[in-house]
Amino acid sequence: MTTDRLKIAIIESVGAKGGMNYYDFSLCSTLSKAGITPFLFTSCHLEKEKSDEFNVYYYFKGLFSNLPRFIRGIFFTCQYLFILIKLKIDHITIVHFHFFQFTRLEWLQIWLSRIFDFRIVSTVHDAESFLYEDDQKIKSYIFSTIDRIIVHNQVSRDHLLSMSPGLENKISIIPHGNYLNFVKHHPRNISRETLHLNDEDKILLFFGHIKEVKGLDILLHALPKVILSYPNLKLIIAGKILKDDFQKYEQIIQKNNLEKNIIRKLQYIDNELANHYFSASDVIILPYRKIFQSGVLLMAMSYQKPVLASDLPGMAEIIEHGSNGYLFRSEDLDSLADLLLEILGNDVELRKVALNGYEYVKEVHNWTDIGIATANVYQQLNGNIG
Repeated sequence: MTTDRLKIAIIESVGAKGGMNYYDFSLCSTLSKAGITPFLFTSCHLEKEKSDEFNVYYYFKGLFSNLPRFIRGIFFTCQYLFILIKLKIDHITIVHFHFFQFTRLEWLQIWLSRIFDFRIVSTVHDAESFLYEDDQKIKSYIFSTIDRIIVHNQVSRDHLLSMSPGLENKISIIPHGNYLNFVKHHPRNISRETLHLNDEDKILLFFGHIKEVKGLDILLHALPKVILSYPNLKLIIAGKILKDDFQKYEQIIQKNNLEKNIIRKLQYIDNELANHYFSASDVIILPYRKIFQSGVLLMAMSYQKPVLASDLPGMAEIIEHGSNGYLFRSEDLDSLADLLLEILGNDVELRKVALNGYEYVKEVHNWTDIGIATANVYQQLNGNIG
């Protein structure tokens, strides 16, 4: 690497709790190819990876322990100050954050970064938090303080501007990248054998963190109508419960006599198990009530699997109904059930839609273009320094 390459510190959101490893590594890899020297600081506590292309530092230790919140806050502050001192020593002038929420931790990061005189870029993955109640004063401070904002789509940009019209010149739209280098396809029959699933079953997959906004209850309420025509249908629920009570979903399952149609895997799903779940499934279902950008949607398309999702703006920006995916009327049980009945019996059409989805994410959400676009944001900001 040449010494004149722009150095950037990419600091993973603590709120991601380790779920950003693929995104961060893909971004840093493409940035390195685009002429940037990235330094990744991650709170990932699930998997530790190394890279020959850039430096990776695993900090924020102790944040996911059972220690009192006050003690964990002290650990966080000390570790983040250590990071800032290191960045100064390495002559880094720009830090890039990933935000999913806007709490005191995010405020502290921004405030300390400004005290140390860093320029700040932030990718706002969720324009508002789906797990925590955003502090609007903190949110306003963050948006007024950071220098550049990256969002993944038009709906996120419009939402931010509806709250803060003055952000218009700060915001860049850069798509979320695909998962083509992450997924590993298995033969359908091998994955079904591994998961102890019958080859003749119709398999639906609800994948990812389980929280109220994801609409699992909507899907469960829609299933009885579908099962009348497909009694061998199985729904795999795979993901960790986050600030939700699964008992309410169990009540729906029991009330509608769905026990024999439901497969539960209520935990963190590692990469290899995810490969089998996607490979074994016929349709991926995303019945969300609200979303700005769905990584699961892009992941499903990367696996060459057909997706059926709520017709929310964040979904409709990617899915063209009947071409590269399917959309049902959000929170409409009959719309979801009727669409499932329509598509489950047409394997040829499902395969065509799945391939179209794969080609779409391969072209529109490719990491090379994302790396170049992100590098341009840094270069423009760097040109304004000094």
